Amino acid sequence: YHHFEQQLQELKEKNRSRIVFGTAPAKGYSISSALFKNLYLEYDKYFLDLRTGKSLDLENGVLSGDLDMVMITVDSYREELHYEELYENEEFIYLREGSPAAERATYIDGIDWPVLRLEDVEDEPIVANTKGSANRKILDRLMEEHDIHLDIYESPYNADRVAMVQSGRATYFLALNRNRISGGSDRGTFYYLHPDQQIRSKVCLICREGFEKDERFTIVRDILKDIE
Repeated sequence: YHHFEQQLQELKEKNRSRIVFGTAPAKGYSISSALFKNLYLEYDKYFLDLRTGKSLDLENGVLSGDLDMVMITVDSYREELHYEELYENEEFIYLREGSPAAERATYIDGIDWPVLRLEDVEDEPIVANTKGSANRKILDRLMEEHDIHLDIYESPYNADRVAMVQSGRATYFLALNRNRISGGSDRGTFYYLHPDQQIRSKVCLICREGFEKDERFTIVRDILKDIE
């Protein structure tokens, strides 16, 4: 019996030192190195278990207890969860090379990018993530709210979506922080979605209600604010 209690205590300690963190695949790729490095240098008692997946699946993983916390883009909140905003995104159109929609762009004071409306790209081939992802949820909401139909090709891989833009095959809607992007590449340009149709979303660190007081949450939150 004593041996069983000892094993149980060791398991509890192991779980206390483990941080199960989830994010989207592209975000995991971009932040993982700095996140691991900062955590292990400053907090040697913790180990990070990084999981990636679609935003909806990750949010549900927090609710089920499979994940301690997730970093995802959201445009709405669930009562059972705690959301801590890291930064805000706005909707941009990454227009494919050679698109005739470029000629429809306008310029608005205070916006550093050329501006397009949904109607301007209605005839464009669009590449988007699969359903369940944050970007796709926003795109579907835009189409529903403005009664616009877009011809969508689905790809679960961000690198594939970007390559389709840069090869002139498709245009890509995505949520970006305006302070974190350049003007695009020589094979595709970022356009700002018109303010009348704009949807702002937030990148949040999310956990179950009450877990935000746990040291693991505050540690990861502070590291993300430093590296992001």
